[in-house]
Parts: sequence; C-alpha cells; structure tokens
Amino acid sequence: MSKFYVSFGQIHAHRIGTVTFDCDSLLELEANSMAEVRAKVFESQIKDKFFTIYDEDNVDFNYFPRGAISAII
Repeated sequence: MSKFYVSFGQIHAHRIGTVTFDCDSLLELEANSMAEVRAKVFESQIKDKFFTIYDEDNVDFNYFPRGAISAII
C-alpha cells in the first residue's frame, strides 16, 4: 500500500471526528491506487468537496502548514 494525500480548496473544510481538514492541511490515506483513494473519498462524508489527490512522490508539504493528518473516513 502507498500513501496518498487529499487536499481541500479555500472554501472546503471538513470535520472528521475531532479533526478539521482545510486548505492548510492534507488528509493522509493508504491505498493501492489513486482510483481507490478517489472512491474512498467519494463514499465518505467528503464526497466531491476536495481539491486534488497527491501521491507520495508529488506532494509538496511546504504548501500545507498544518501538515498531513491520518484519519479513517
């Protein structure tokens, strides 16, 4: 399994449990493929309210000051 990171736009904020995800943070998920991540996100309470999905090789944490946060969705 690989790590993937879901980002949220300027107007998308989501609360999962006690954690808020917004434009300054990334949701970290483990999956076998980007398609699997996309399916998990669409099936969750997030639905289509996210910006993009990055894989481990293409994420730049400098743009996300709150960093990556793991959560079960």
